[in-house]
This record gives sequence, structure tokens and C-alpha cells, in this order.
Amino acid sequence: MYKYFLIPLLLISLFSFELQADEKNNLSRRVEAKIFASFPKMEISPQICTLNGIDIKNRKNIKPGEYKLRIKHAGNISITTTIEILPSNQPYIISHILNPKDVKFKLEITYDIEPENKKQSYICRVKNETSSGIKVVDGQKIKLESYLFEVFQSGYQVATKRVVIMPSENPYVLKCH
Repeated sequence: MYKYFLIPLLLISLFSFELQADEKNNLSRRVEAKIFASFPKMEISPQICTLNGIDIKNRKNIKPGEYKLRIKHAGNISITTTIEILPSNQPYIISHILNPKDVKFKLEITYDIEPENKKQSYICRVKNETSSGIKVVDGQKIKLESYLFEVFQSGYQVATKRVVIMPSENPYVLKCH
């Protein structure tokens, strides 16, 4: 009599264990993105932050598995990598630091009195914490930081300007007058 009662009880126990294991494997996990820029040092909200093409800003719960993570923010080097989200009750934190892209330098000079020789050249030098003056030319890529620009041209006063170049997809235009 006991053996007929034990078999259904054993089957119910196995079925219950199978359901619990299956629920754990399908457990959605909250995902949070903590994305920072290395210059300037601050937390940012990237234009694109996706897992397998799904925007995680709009969808916070993700099932465990392997995902292609893509992070993109204007003026910064994009990140594309593979991550694995494991089952857990704790949130999965995506934490990355985006580094800035170098920007193209462009110099625009305007004059009160135009030079007699239109082909007369100028020299533009930049100084920062680590250099005492490096020559830069139009179209050259420069790193993002704080600079002192000096523009030299025969017959004119030296034009100086202190600037901080921030991340951008567009060239940095230095206007000298």
C-alpha cells in the first residue's frame, strides 16, 4: 500500500524540482548601465547602449545569456564586446569608460588689414602641460585637453588663445583675429 502512495509523491517532488530549476534558468535580470567618459571625467548617457541591438535604456530586464554589447557616444571611441549575463537576483551592472577620439584641427584667421602677400605663411604652435610648443597644421588630429595656442605670422602680433578641446565628431576650429 505504501509503495503505490510513494511513487506519485516521488513524481510530484521531481516535477516540482524541475519547475524550480527551470524558473531559475529563465530568471530575468535587471541591467543597469554606468558609462563614464575619460575626458572630461564624468558619467554620461550614451546615444547607443544595446544588447543584441535592444536598447537597454528602454528595457531593463534581460534574460541570462550571451549578448553583444554596443556603446556609442559622440566624440568617443565606440565599444563593441561580448558579455555573458548569468542568472542572479542582483542587478547586472554594465560599467565602461569611453575614451575620446582625437579631433581634426582647423585654423581660421581673419585680419583687420590683409597681408600684402596672400601666400604668406603662419605658424601655429600649441602648448600644454607636457610640451613647450608643438607645431600643428590644418587637418592634423590632436588629443582632447587644455592648450595654449600661439599663431605667429611675420608683420603681425602673436595671437594667443587658451582653450579646452572637448569631445566632438566635428573638427575643432580655432578662430584668430
